Amino acid sequence: MGVDPAGDRRHGGIVLPVEWWLSVLLVLVLSVVLVPLVRLYALRAGLVDHPGPRRSHHEVTPRGGGLAIVLAAGLGLYLLPLPGVWKIGFLGALAAIAVLGFVEDHRSIPVMLRLVFQMLVALVLVACLGGISALPLAGDTVFAPWLWNPLALIGLVWMINLHNFMDGSDGLAATQGVSCGLLFAFAFAWTGFPLGSAMALCVAAGYLGFLPWNLSRPGFFMGDVGSMSLGLLLGMLVLTGILTDSVPVWTSILVTSVFVVDATATLLYRMFTRGQWYTPHREHAYQRLIELGWSHGRVCLLYAGTNWLIVAPALLLSLAWPEWGPVLALITVLLLVLSWFVVQGVTKRTSIVN
Repeated sequence: MGVDPAGDRRHGGIVLPVEWWLSVLLVLVLSVVLVPLVRLYALRAGLVDHPGPRRSHHEVTPRGGGLAIVLAAGLGLYLLPLPGVWKIGFLGALAAIAVLGFVEDHRSIPVMLRLVFQMLVALVLVACLGGISALPLAGDTVFAPWLWNPLALIGLVWMINLHNFMDGSDGLAATQGVSCGLLFAFAFAWTGFPLGSAMALCVAAGYLGFLPWNLSRPGFFMGDVGSMSLGLLLGMLVLTGILTDSVPVWTSILVTSVFVVDATATLLYRMFTRGQWYTPHREHAYQRLIELGWSHGRVCLLYAGTNWLIVAPALLLSLAWPEWGPVLALITVLLLVLSWFVVQGVTKRTSIVN
């Protein structure tokens, strides 16, 4: 705890050195330029997703566009003045997960092998960052590295996989990358850690450059390389907030809650009601809404609107009154869980009627 890679804390708006803004702009431009090139490669390599009973699209669509995002965001992180071991940990982990996703986009990898690899990547990353020895809870600092470090590993692996699960509707995951990146940037700026804001803006810029291709026709999917990397990048921002004493874990839960709640609630529901909970399915809330006849754009707008109309105000309140952060995070999560049950209930009643 207490690590300050920037060495310069400023309170107020997102005030960054010009060279940091240039790094963010470079990420955006590079993402825009690389996406069509990666799409051309995907088409020539036959990397396409075909419509099917467990998929939400209805036409053959190339995948793997996340490679452009990773290359752009990775360069942005490289250009920022992160400490050497942090930079090695972040870029090494991002490269490893991107390679895993890129290979997965080409051919299926056994689930257990994928999980073991992800856990090893998470272990090396947490070790490079020095580990988590203590967390502030209930007004006190709880020193328990034996608990926080395993939870950090599990959390990173779950973030990687849940964002992979949630990448099943046009623009949904990319929009989440932009929204979470901007919300994290604001949170880091509020708490006076500008380097964290620059990191978060690089994430947002990378996914923003890809977003128009993901929303337009003919489309382009980010694939596992983009969705797994999104989970890792957001996990990196969570760890950065914790280790620099800038953004509390409660705030990070709030920022990422829209995807985390949908994926986690769906997994727990399937574990308690299904035999093979690890098999492909269409039971996430966004998938249920599409089955109800919602368009991909409408679903994307709903999730983005939830981020900006519910999560963002709660985030602002939690930053203004930090002592209420845990309560606001809990209320937001409970509200999202309730919404998840409502969607599940509506779709079940509709399927029975039909």
